[in-house]
Amino acid sequence: MNNLNIQVIESIIGYSFKDKNLLVQAFTHSSYANENNVTDYERLEFLGDSLLGCIAAEYLYGHYISDEGELTKIKSRLVSAKSLYKVMNELKLSKYILVGQSINRNKIPLNIVADVFESIVAGIYLDSDYGFASNFVNKYLIKSVENVNQILNELTDYKTKLQEVLQASGLKAVYVSKEENVELGGKFHIELLINDKVVASATANSKKDGERLCAKMFLENSGGYL
Repeated sequence: MNNLNIQVIESIIGYSFKDKNLLVQAFTHSSYANENNVTDYERLEFLGDSLLGCIAAEYLYGHYISDEGELTKIKSRLVSAKSLYKVMNELKLSKYILVGQSINRNKIPLNIVADVFESIVAGIYLDSDYGFASNFVNKYLIKSVENVNQILNELTDYKTKLQEVLQASGLKAVYVSKEENVELGGKFHIELLINDKVVASATANSKKDGERLCAKMFLENSGGYL
């Protein structure tokens, strides 16, 4: 039975579809489609996967000065099935997914739930434009710079690594920060000092991000040696 409450779903995602069929299709798994002779979300999911990667890459490029390798790792975590599954459950959208009798509605697999998020992104894009799709992804998946910083810290805690390296020599890292262009929202210029010597510097949106970048630069450029 189709348990899709279009009005409720649109209220949750913050977007009203002109073509309601796109929304229904985005929530329709192939198992349900085969049993009811309707169209599933697979083509939408294909498009949504590419759109999601582009939106995430665009955001990270505009907000972080990390190198390509690190940005790729962050993006991979950000758009992973596990990440999309978490968002879908937080929004309480998983219960609206249409699946066939072969799938337990109370335990819909992670990959199916994640696919539906990507399908929603594609549906919004086709029903409106890239901007609306980007707004949806930024609001519910990326959320804020802090959210991405959490992923960064989970991937590599450079400050802790540097601290461990210096402790072995009885040294200590000192971070000096200066806010630039305060009237324009500003960025932070951070210098890393060891033995009163500036060994690395970076400019970032926050002190925490700048300190992490300084530690990363020192460890990678010097191998941890003064």
